[in-house]
Amino acid sequence: MASQHPLFTGSYTLADLIEANYKLLSVLSRMDVQLSFGDVSVEQICRRYNLSAELFLMICNISTYSDYRPDVGGLSDDDIRRIMRYLRLSHSYYVNVSMPKIRSGVSALAGDCDDIQEKVLIKFFDDFESEMKLHFDEEESAFSVIDGMLSSGGGEAELPPEVVEAHDDLCDKMDDIKSIIIKYLPESCPTELRLEVLMEIYRLREDIRTHILIESRMLVPALAGHCGRAES
Repeated sequence: MASQHPLFTGSYTLADLIEANYKLLSVLSRMDVQLSFGDVSVEQICRRYNLSAELFLMICNISTYSDYRPDVGGLSDDDIRRIMRYLRLSHSYYVNVSMPKIRSGVSALAGDCDDIQEKVLIKFFDDFESEMKLHFDEEESAFSVIDGMLSSGGGEAELPPEVVEAHDDLCDKMDDIKSIIIKYLPESCPTELRLEVLMEIYRLREDIRTHILIESRMLVPALAGHCGRAES
């Protein structure tokens, strides 16, 4: 299904992309594109960094338009490896940047709660963090198997469905934490701090939603295409 929006093309400058959707700054980072880049176009920057412009634009478009469904039939094995690198860098950002920010805010909020509220809030967050790290470990194991299959040129390279589906559980747990912060913490919890923590959670949740789309609409069908090519 085509997106109902005008899609980014290779003639766009990177500055145009960022003006259209500032969240694409994270895409640049995870595609190893460094600032500053002047007024170069997508095609020019992809040549500079030896990137597939087709893949780069797919990720930019899917990160901007949730109804976008890319045709991944032309992606190569190197593109599949690049998608997995992108997802791995996303994992690293979630664990090493997003989660410490949220934990710091949650801990500060818990200090203004009574003992029961503090225990509930911290437990929900600890459970979420543990489940996230476990899921990413499982995903990394799947990626490592896929790496081996791609290198050997044979075997069935696929991402187990349960790995993709597990992301929904993470989003549900984030919703639980948001609900506690919005509805049930005492008024003594500073509003500004509460809003800052909520914004970080919303940003992480949205990022993970895009992560799901990249896996389900790009990586999974690209791997299926790889298997088809290997069999033929």
